[in-house]
Amino acid sequence: MLAAMGLAAIACVLIGVFPGLVYQRLPNPVHFVPYTLQHVTSTLGMLSFTALGFFLLLKHLDPEPTISLDTDWFYRRGARGFMTLVRGPLEHLESGFVGEIYEFVIRRPVLGMAHLMRQFDNLVVDSTLTGVGSATQTLSQVLRTAMSGNAQHYSLMMAAGILALLVLAMLVR
Repeated sequence: MLAAMGLAAIACVLIGVFPGLVYQRLPNPVHFVPYTLQHVTSTLGMLSFTALGFFLLLKHLDPEPTISLDTDWFYRRGARGFMTLVRGPLEHLESGFVGEIYEFVIRRPVLGMAHLMRQFDNLVVDSTLTGVGSATQTLSQVLRTAMSGNAQHYSLMMAAGILALLVLAMLVR
């Protein structure tokens, strides 16, 4: 975010110092001179009165330590009462019956599935990717020997590839 703001600031300064950079790229010709006496004085006047208003109202910008009553007060107050009412029975249920249901219905099947997926990853996915990596290394060694630096050899290889693609396209139909 800092880099984006820095680039935007640099762009603002560049456009302010060299406004022709923007005016040249507009679709219609523009005959605007930004640094006339009228433009500079009106801009400085707006900037001055804005700064004056800011500094006169600066003391009102400090936050006041107050409590705002909003709609969240109702559910916070209600949640506190609800939790004190049900804390005892819920804790008792969770430590006994609900905990056992969680263990047998959710935790054990999820961990069992995670174990199966890890074995699948180790046996199938990793083996496949290792095979693809080995094939890529072998192919790169073959292609390295084919790099001769001769443009005629390269064009012959491209023609052979295009011919192979055409044959493949004809066979697929």
